[in-house]
Amino acid sequence: MPPAVPPAAPLPAAAPLPAAAPLPAAAPLPAAAPLPAAAPLPAQTPPPRVRPFQQEGPPVPPQRQAQPGRPPRPRRGPRRGDGAPPLWAIVTGAILIVGICAAVVTIIVINTSPTSHVNLSSNTRSPSAPQASAPQAPASQSPAAQQQSNAAGANLPSGTSISPSAPQTPSEQAAAQNLANLLTQSATDRSAISSAVSDVNGCGSNLAGDASTFRQAASSRQRLLGKLAQLPDGSALPAQLIQDLTGAWRSSQQADRDFAAWANDENSRGCTPNDSSDANFQAATAPDNQATADKKAFVSQWNAIAGQYGLPAYQWDRI
Repeated sequence: MPPAVPPAAPLPAAAPLPAAAPLPAAAPLPAAAPLPAAAPLPAQTPPPRVRPFQQEGPPVPPQRQAQPGRPPRPRRGPRRGDGAPPLWAIVTGAILIVGICAAVVTIIVINTSPTSHVNLSSNTRSPSAPQASAPQAPASQSPAAQQQSNAAGANLPSGTSISPSAPQTPSEQAAAQNLANLLTQSATDRSAISSAVSDVNGCGSNLAGDASTFRQAASSRQRLLGKLAQLPDGSALPAQLIQDLTGAWRSSQQADRDFAAWANDENSRGCTPNDSSDANFQAATAPDNQATADKKAFVSQWNAIAGQYGLPAYQWDRI
């Protein structure tokens, strides 16, 4: 149990405050002095009158009185340099205008010049080709006519557009003439082959030369096939006609090779007249028959086209 707290000691009594001293009486204010009288204002003068603004025109020069008996002096024109462009500017502008006109005319002439494709191979002719009377194709435009056409285009206004010429379609007449040249060479090869076959069948004295004739004919057929595949304007001819002639020459080429081997057999082993039992002769029979069928199909179409353009017609056993 905690110890007991002792009682607090009593506080001492407060001492009494001293009495306040009385304030002294305020001194009386002195009387205000009277204000002086205001001076009278000066009389106001009225503001000066302002005149409205009036725009004045340019001063009129005094007119000279014409002297009696003396005509008035004529007025001179504008002097050089009074607002007129200098001479060098006029010359430069004229040169620029002439140059622009020349450039426009050059562009029009270039755009109007004809651009036609020229087939050089169509102008070639075989030395042995017969000169058949065929209607001539329309001649190309002469230089004079072409110059007139260009001049007409140059006279058009600068804003006029000139459409390019339409592309030329393949000509059937030109293609037929090119094919006729190939047929002429084929007919020449056929004539030599027929003579060589007759010589071997008859056991002639030129069996070695007959074999060479067959080989040369086979090489010629190969060249003709290459030219036929690249015939100018060939797309203008019937596709079946080209196909039949291609098959005929390909089969003839194979038959000519077999005939060359047959001639070598007859020359080396002793010739037998009309020896159809030779293996190389029998090998030539199938391609020769196929060539005959293709040639008959070809000439039935070719002769109709050749008649239209005055070109040579052929029998199947002549090509």
